[in-house]
Amino acid sequence: MSRYDVYQRWKRNVEARNLPCTLTFKQWRAIWDESGCYEYRGRNGWVMAQIVAGDGFVPGNVEIIPAFEVFRQAMDRHYGGERDYT
Repeated sequence: MSRYDVYQRWKRNVEARNLPCTLTFKQWRAIWDESGCYEYRGRNGWVMAQIVAGDGFVPGNVEIIPAFEVFRQAMDRHYGGERDYT
């Protein structure tokens, strides 16, 4: 699958979650290339995440982080940081 196909699938998934998504393919690719983690992306690897949850996938509000960190952040929001998931 080409990187453009991966981008298109990712963008459809973001839009299905009703989140703003204004990253162009060129911007999306540059973010992944800069991270050096493109080949390790996925549920058990690295993901593109929002810096401020709910603000969408827009320039300046995305970062590449380990997938488990997204889970930890979601649990912190849900449980108010009362649990240790490390």
